Amino acid sequence: TFNHLTTDDGLSQFSVNSLYIDENGVLWIGTREGLNRYDGEDIQTYKLQKNDPYSLFCNTVLRMAGNRNGKIYLLCTEGVAEFNLATQRFTTLLQGNVHSIYYKEALFIGKQNEIYRYNEQTGNFDLYYQLPGKSLEICCMHLDKGQMWIGTTTDGAYRLQLDKNELTHPILKGNITSIYQDSEGELWIGSWEEGLHHVKTDGTIEIFEYDAKNPYSISSNFVRACCEDNLGNIWIGTFRGLNKFTSHEYHQYFCTNNSSGLPDNQIQDLLCDSKGRLWVSTVNGVCIYTDEDKFQRIPMNAGNKIGLKLLETKDGEILLYTGSDLHKYNPDSNQMDCIIKDIHLKNTFSAQLFVDSNNNLWSAGPLALISYDIKDMTLKKNIPLKGFPTYFYLHSNGDLWLTGNRTIQIFNVYTYK
Repeated sequence: TFNHLTTDDGLSQFSVNSLYIDENGVLWIGTREGLNRYDGEDIQTYKLQKNDPYSLFCNTVLRMAGNRNGKIYLLCTEGVAEFNLATQRFTTLLQGNVHSIYYKEALFIGKQNEIYRYNEQTGNFDLYYQLPGKSLEICCMHLDKGQMWIGTTTDGAYRLQLDKNELTHPILKGNITSIYQDSEGELWIGSWEEGLHHVKTDGTIEIFEYDAKNPYSISSNFVRACCEDNLGNIWIGTFRGLNKFTSHEYHQYFCTNNSSGLPDNQIQDLLCDSKGRLWVSTVNGVCIYTDEDKFQRIPMNAGNKIGLKLLETKDGEILLYTGSDLHKYNPDSNQMDCIIKDIHLKNTFSAQLFVDSNNNLWSAGPLALISYDIKDMTLKKNIPLKGFPTYFYLHSNGDLWLTGNRTIQIFNVYTYK
């Protein structure tokens, strides 16, 4: 059964902006009308109290972060606040317009083109750097090996050397989409239109861009997904084809008329399974990369071929979700067998799938939460949902949190309660 958390249960507002689980396993819910604390039984609401200097100074909570040591930091529409779990008191750290918040080793905030670090000893935000250009908007950060990478929506990425307090601008333009770190500690920074940037451990950067005259260049400047296989090859899924990076060159793979090419150029998902096989799902089917540097297309015996999500079970079985049907790879027939048709009868292209530690398959959609036994795919649970949840979070204790536009629902995948 589900616990449905609504305003009738004490939730301060229907619209949930952010969720945060602290080091004690308590869920914190940021809304437009205050902060909510839920311990699995009761909801406690924190709001602005005019005569209480230790109350929350602004009721609209946008984002949250924490130091995992008794402090929660709140980004509100009017500034930043700190909540002390021990004293149950709020402290207003900064009032004004703040665009972003990030915590790793310290609290960082972005205000327009400026980055600040919070000094717990003085209680002040010390200016770290003023990025050039007041119109900049910081969209992502990554802290690694004494360097902070700062991605923007228009001016590429900046690199801040923390020990020397030096700022460089190695990626001059573009909308940064992702920052991926491989097993060697090297970074792969993707963008919408400016290609892929490879940051080596010594700090040097290689820029890979599409070159129509070079068959060994990256196939598109719009990077969607990255994956590293067991041999250390980096696979890059783009808007136009799949790429394998090895020995300082790209091998491009496209859809072809013969059966040894990709089923389609639009890559949806990549999976390197426990056997070292690379699976590629596209909008027109799925395939496996072979030792002959070709692709083996896997036939599908039913349903549509839009491969949205690839999964591997605890026993090494490969599952493919197409948005309506669930397929399982049959190694004997070498095809994808449709094992569950219309997994959500009234839901197309919006369900989320995952496998729990007990090897049960869960499919969460806007109308129902469904569980299957992976061994024989028998239906175990079919639980109606309320509020059309769109965000799902699985806690390590088995609690599945589902948030929608009007409710928060909690279900434990192990106890079914």
